[in-house]
Amino acid sequence: MIERFKNGFRLVGASWNVLKADRELMVLPILSFLSAAALLVLLFFGLFADDLSGLRDNEPLAAPTAFEWIVMALGTYALSYITIFFNVALVCAADDRMTGGDPTVGSALSDAWRHSAAIAPWALVSVIVGTILRAIEERAGIVGRIAAGLLGLAWALITYLVLPVLVLEGLTVREAITRSKDLFVKTWGETVSGELGMSVVTFLAVVIALPP
Repeated sequence: MIERFKNGFRLVGASWNVLKADRELMVLPILSFLSAAALLVLLFFGLFADDLSGLRDNEPLAAPTAFEWIVMALGTYALSYITIFFNVALVCAADDRMTGGDPTVGSALSDAWRHSAAIAPWALVSVIVGTILRAIEERAGIVGRIAAGLLGLAWALITYLVLPVLVLEGLTVREAITRSKDLFVKTWGETVSGELGMSVVTFLAVVIALPP
């Protein structure tokens, strides 16, 4: 078990070396954040501009219409897709570097675009699972929050390798989930420690890429 955790942190170290070799790739997480923020602003003011003016006049908030629910659902899917798209760009860039290439932000985004159709169903699955977990959390009290937290953690670990498998091996979403699950069962130590380490790596990448 200890050796597996060590291997997991070695994988994180290798990923960090890729980022250090291609510092411009640290722009990708920032682009992801800015794109998601821009979409949120457009959705918020597009859907709730009238409600905001009503609040100034002390009017009660109106219940969302069917059209607004549809737009919010599509917006949630778009946010999921944006996040996954830029994660795929990072995966492609890391694979390019590790196979002897010299990736750039442009090449990473171009490679991610080539896989845009393949990642679309995974974005939908992510939204559906997230919605189910939120419903469990909100409707079952403290028990629901605990259950949603445990289920969410299990889902995150089991699907940790879905994107690399989906993109680099050209599998379907169902096949990628199964493949990721099998890899997790075999190397769960690397996955757990890698999940923790990559969170730190991503945070540091964003901090370093920000202007002083």
